[in-house]
Amino acid sequence: MKIVVRASVVLVLLLVVGVVIALFSLDSVAKGIVERQGSRAVGTAVGLDSISIRPIAGSASIAGLSVANPEGYRAPSILRVERGSAAVRLGSLLSDRPEVPEISIDGVKVSIEQRIGSSNLKELLAGMESAKGDQSPDAGERDAQRFQVDRLVIRNIGVTAQILPVGGGVSDLSFTIDEVEVENLDEGNAQGLLMNELVGKVVGAVMVAVVEQLAIKAPGELVAGLGNLVDSLGIPDATMKIGGAVVDLGGGIVEGAGKVLEGAAEGIGGALQGIGEGIGKGLDDAFGGKRESPESP
Repeated sequence: MKIVVRASVVLVLLLVVGVVIALFSLDSVAKGIVERQGSRAVGTAVGLDSISIRPIAGSASIAGLSVANPEGYRAPSILRVERGSAAVRLGSLLSDRPEVPEISIDGVKVSIEQRIGSSNLKELLAGMESAKGDQSPDAGERDAQRFQVDRLVIRNIGVTAQILPVGGGVSDLSFTIDEVEVENLDEGNAQGLLMNELVGKVVGAVMVAVVEQLAIKAPGELVAGLGNLVDSLGIPDATMKIGGAVVDLGGGIVEGAGKVLEGAAEGIGGALQGIGEGIGKGLDDAFGGKRESPESP
């Protein structure tokens, strides 16, 4: 009898040790999935400092998610997320599509660098568009889990941009976006979102808001041609909050950016016309009045 009791105790201890090991390895497995699938989604390396999965509570948190700059740019990353968290409805935890009421992200740094003919922002968006052609999970991998995400909230987005004005040196621009909110993140995808699609949506939501603000604050070559790339991200209707004011980002980003650029072009044209008129008047004064073409012999 004592032998049976001892054997039972040993089995229980082994089971407990096995569960502990499984829980600890769960975080490292999830970290690898986010990095691997995130990199596929954005077309450049995605890194993650840490992730904590709490299955019993049905929640998870991350720290230090970074998106590497496309090759050839100075900063190591174009985007970095300080922290994020999500909770799963416990009743859906064991289903094939767990339901996530909200993903909350706080503290995002975006570093934009412009160079002649391009920018890291444009190259990242182009890479994300190309990556959309391969969104299926790798065969045999455990990361084929899909998620239904109701709401995404991103707070405290700090943006710095190095801009190359026409005929001038590099100028720096910085601004803060208080909040970006996206409802029905998996809209148009009844099956739910794979991890690579989820990471792409998070990065895309940030970039939609950044491009919207750059089109207003720095219209010109930096945002030229970004309209279709932003539109291809497929971000559902979203709102952006800056200084208490709420801006609707839903579907109007391309048209809005186009109008801003059109207005900027008209302004530049008017300025050049004014400069030309001023030069002409100066020449008239220098030659003592209105200049006439010489008569033909």
